[in-house]
Amino acid sequence: MSSDPEQEYFSDGISEDIINDLAQVSELKVIGRTSSFAFKGKNLDLKVIGDQLKVTHILEGSVRKSGNKLRVTAQLISVADGFHLYSEKFDRELDDIFAIQDEISLAILKAIKIKLFGAEKEAVLKKYTDNVEAYQLYLNGRFHVNKFTPDGFFKAIEYFQAAIALDPDYAIAYSGLSFSYMNLGHQNWSSPYKSLPLAIQFAIKSLELDDEMAESHLAVGRVKVHCELKVREAEIEFKKAIAINPNSAEIYVQLGFCAAMLGNNKEAIEHAIKAESLDPFSLLNLYYIGIPYWGVGDFEKILALGKRLIDLEPYFPGGYLWVGISYLFSKRYEEAIPTLEMAVKLYPDLQNLSSLGSCYGLMGNKKKAMEIIEQMNKIDGSAITGNLLIGWVYGSIGEWDTAFRYFDQAIENHDFHMNFLKFYLRDAQMDMKDPRAKQLFEKLDLPYE
Repeated sequence: MSSDPEQEYFSDGISEDIINDLAQVSELKVIGRTSSFAFKGKNLDLKVIGDQLKVTHILEGSVRKSGNKLRVTAQLISVADGFHLYSEKFDRELDDIFAIQDEISLAILKAIKIKLFGAEKEAVLKKYTDNVEAYQLYLNGRFHVNKFTPDGFFKAIEYFQAAIALDPDYAIAYSGLSFSYMNLGHQNWSSPYKSLPLAIQFAIKSLELDDEMAESHLAVGRVKVHCELKVREAEIEFKKAIAINPNSAEIYVQLGFCAAMLGNNKEAIEHAIKAESLDPFSLLNLYYIGIPYWGVGDFEKILALGKRLIDLEPYFPGGYLWVGISYLFSKRYEEAIPTLEMAVKLYPDLQNLSSLGSCYGLMGNKKKAMEIIEQMNKIDGSAITGNLLIGWVYGSIGEWDTAFRYFDQAIENHDFHMNFLKFYLRDAQMDMKDPRAKQLFEKLDLPYE
């Protein structure tokens, strides 16, 4: 409600923290940040929102911040009849922000008759710093992370570092640094040689400072699977994280990845379904849950996810990629080409290019496939994070000797795409009896069959 649009990070941050506090309660289903925020500022009937999110209660409110003065309002409303179970207005000082959040969270649980005891109550009331200035810097960092852009991650790093300068033991800020550096490296938005070691370093630091925080275990799990190719160790960390925060769509996504890579298909789909129910309007969440379905070969579900993503955001390349992938692996190559070309047009990264190149290869157009490989090799960082994807295109045109040279290099570079090697080889129609493939899976400690 502030007249200063620069204050949006603060109200978003408070809202997200209350979501995260309530998400620690195992008896509750709490919709994630992105899907909740999809309705921010929209004057929609609460029953419509409740039906779309499949929830029985909605918390709404406002924040006004002026200097050191705060006004926070909060109302908990029953979707069924519009009844206000709780309503409160707080006129306080900025230093009271943690107490306000605790009071709102506990009042909501009391209104819906949930009693907390022991560790669960401690988790809801847990605060990660007593320094209000550091907290505001952290909120600003998280605000920029949620943009999921190169500039957003670079700005987020500045804010997280500033927060840590004020509170060197701010564990959750270190997990934010880890996530930012990992995405910068994997997306080739900065040098993977520099970014990925920092992602690992800050994840470890976060866990050292607080091993009872879901974000710490999530950070370590992410770097284990996506930077070190240690799927089994990562799964252990993700299970620790979900035990602390049973409402995290992001953790369920990661668990779905691990289950699919380890061949636990039923479990992978269960995790994907749970993630979708917790954050059904998040583009990234819907995009990532496509991976477990890809792992089990459910291309109809991938097609449906892709079309849903396009409906939600026509300029998001992930929707076109999944539609194209579905057609590609169903051998509907002529239908796959235009959608994969659209994905490349919107975002010409290694993933989208390799999918298009593989499609050309599998339909017999070697010339076009080689042109795509040439384009991929020109992308900065492809020598680190692009070997599996380039090798996949070579495999699609039958040049498996060259493909395996790229796969070997991918393992040496800890290329995170290697986690999904089985899916790529299967869908490039390779003879899985090739002894070179078995050797790769032994190095990855992943099941071969």
